[in-house]
Amino acid sequence: QKLSQGIGGAIGGAASPYIASGVARVVDPVNRYATQALRSAGVKMTPGQLIGPGANRIEQQAMSSPWVGQKVAAARRDAMQDFNAGVIDQSLKAINKGLPRAIKPDTPRALAYARKTISSEYNQILGGAKVVFDRELIHDVAKLRMMRETWDGPLKNRFDKLLQTQIQNRATSSGRMGGINVKKVDEAIRDEAAKFKVSNDPMQREYGEAVSALHSAWRNAIKRSNGPDIEGRLAAADEAWALMKTAQRANSSVNNADDVFTPAQYYNAIKAGDKTKDKRAFAEGMARNQPLAKDAKNILGNTYPDSGTAGRLNASTISGMVSTLPSLALYPAYTQAGRRGLEKLLTDRGTGQTAQAMADVIRRYGPIGTMPG
Repeated sequence: QKLSQGIGGAIGGAASPYIASGVARVVDPVNRYATQALRSAGVKMTPGQLIGPGANRIEQQAMSSPWVGQKVAAARRDAMQDFNAGVIDQSLKAINKGLPRAIKPDTPRALAYARKTISSEYNQILGGAKVVFDRELIHDVAKLRMMRETWDGPLKNRFDKLLQTQIQNRATSSGRMGGINVKKVDEAIRDEAAKFKVSNDPMQREYGEAVSALHSAWRNAIKRSNGPDIEGRLAAADEAWALMKTAQRANSSVNNADDVFTPAQYYNAIKAGDKTKDKRAFAEGMARNQPLAKDAKNILGNTYPDSGTAGRLNASTISGMVSTLPSLALYPAYTQAGRRGLEKLLTDRGTGQTAQAMADVIRRYGPIGTMPG
C-alpha cells in the first residue's frame, strides 16, 4: 500500500491526463510487445507511446498546448529520429557493425555511412574470392541467353557485350576467375541490373530482371566456389544491403519532413521492395522488417511532429496562460531524466510490485483530480 501511495504521489501531476484516458492496464498494455520491439531497436518512446493508444492520443492533443506542447512534440520527434537511426543501425548489425553515436540523429548522413560501410564489406569479401565456371553457372547463363531472343536488337547486343566483356574476357582458359576481377564483375552486373529494372519501358525492365538473375547466378557461383565461410559473409552483407536500401527508399519519399522518414513511409518502402510473387510476403505480413514497421506505425504515428511554437495565440492572453497551468505538470515527464525514469517505471517487470502498485493507483484514482496529494 505504501508503494501504491508513493507512486500515486510521484505521478499525480505528470500522469493524470493518462489516467484520465481510462487505461487501467498501464503496466501491461496491449502494445507491450510492440513497445519492446521498438525499444530493442533503440527507440526511446514518450510516456504516452509507452502506455498505450488512449494515452498516446491524449499526448498528441497535448502538443497543441502552450509551453508543454513544444516539449511533448520535441520528445515525439526524438522518438521518430530514433526509429530512423534504429532501422539503419539494424542494417549494419547484420555485418557486426554499427552507427557512430554522433551521426545517429542525422538520417542522410547515417544512410551514407551505412551504404559505404556495407560496400566496404562487399569489397573485402569479394576481393579475395574466386569463381569456378562449373556446370551450374554455365547452365544458368545459357538459360538467360535464350531469354534474349524476345528482345530488340540493341538489348540483345547489350546483353551479349555484358557477358563478353565482364565475364568471358576476365576468365582464364581453364574457366576460373579470382581476386579483383570477381569483384569488378559483381559490381558491373549489379549496376547494370539496377539501371534497367526501374525503366518505364517494359522490354528494358525485362532486360533488367534478366541481368538481375545473372547477378544472382554469379553470387551463387561465388558461394559454391569458396565454401561456407564466404557464403555466410555474403548472406549477411546481402541482408545488410537490403535493410539499408529499404531505409534509403523510405527517406527518398517526397513528403518526408526534415529528412526524417515516418513509419508509414518505411512500411511502404518495405512493400515496394518485396520481390516475392504478387507481393506474397508483404500480404502475409512476413516481409523483411514488416512487423517492426507496423508496430512503429501504431505507436509512433505517421506524421513528423511540427517544430513550430505550439499555441502561440492561446498563450498570448491571460486566460490562455491560466488554461495551460494543468498541462505544465506534464513538463517533467518530457525531460530526458523524466522520460528515462518513466520508461523504467512503465516497463519494469522485475518482481511485479511496481506493476501491481501502479495498477492499484489507476483503478482507485482514475478520474482527473482524484489523485492523492
